[in-house]
Amino acid sequence: MPTQTPGPAPAISLVVETANTRPGAYRDVFATLEALTAQSLPRDAFEILVIVNPDVHPTLAADVAAAAPHVRVIEVHGSAYFPQKNVGAQHARADIVGFVDSDVTPGPHWASSVLDAFARNGESMAAVQGPLTMERGVLATAFRIRNFSHQQGGSERRIPGLAVCNCAMRRTDLLDEPFATISYFHGAEVRKVARLTQQGRYVLLLPGASCRHRFDPATLRYFLTRSVYWGYCFLELRRDAPASVPHAWFFQRIGPLAPLALAPAKALLDIRRLVQHRRYLDLSAPRLVACAAALVLSAVAVGWGAARWTLGRRAPQF
Repeated sequence: MPTQTPGPAPAISLVVETANTRPGAYRDVFATLEALTAQSLPRDAFEILVIVNPDVHPTLAADVAAAAPHVRVIEVHGSAYFPQKNVGAQHARADIVGFVDSDVTPGPHWASSVLDAFARNGESMAAVQGPLTMERGVLATAFRIRNFSHQQGGSERRIPGLAVCNCAMRRTDLLDEPFATISYFHGAEVRKVARLTQQGRYVLLLPGASCRHRFDPATLRYFLTRSVYWGYCFLELRRDAPASVPHAWFFQRIGPLAPLALAPAKALLDIRRLVQHRRYLDLSAPRLVACAAALVLSAVAVGWGAARWTLGRRAPQF
């Protein structure tokens, strides 16, 4: 067990991974840390931890330590996205661990909203999820629907998914059963929610814990490359997943036909969710049509990503 910092434990530990930070491009990390430092809670009620893989970001730990000495920086060689979150939970001093990625910006009441939700809900609530917002560009909106459609809406409700770029859980749940130590950015959270659901527990969407997710670079190539990656990870996750993982049994049974089934299913599902959230997203009719067209292109790319996995290719880079 890691050595803990002495003194009274804070109410919440805020963990920032840096696996999705491009080498040398640290502006986003510091924007996230600035927003976390400005939380409305008393300063001794929360701590901030930044997890760094020095093999990828050799100067980041020193840069953070110099710019934000109040932040605890933990270096772990070779660590990827989900392993960095596990490391953060291991080093956390609080009973509640909040995860905010290095490409999102939380509002000032993020941490207080999370603590309030855990205080007024019982053990059956396993996690809280904050809504994810983005700029109003067509590609950004389509990306928001494709990746984070469950994490949309202005009302508190139970949801079937989890986006670990903006969520919080009890530390004991993470220590007892950490996220799967996969190298991808998608998958371990799906398995985690499936196991929690089996236990009769749920994820709560919490409007007060909203985060703005940065979408950069905002280009069609980036958007489609991420779509290919999503399709690849979708099948990789379901290769040997238990039946409680959504649609695992179906895609395991149809084998090489999976990409042909996944592409139209993803297009229909995303467009339905786009229409469902149209008012929340404040979309005019022309923007709605443009976003739907982008989601159709995305679904084709998702199918290609699934085909790459079926053919034994490596995961695409972005």
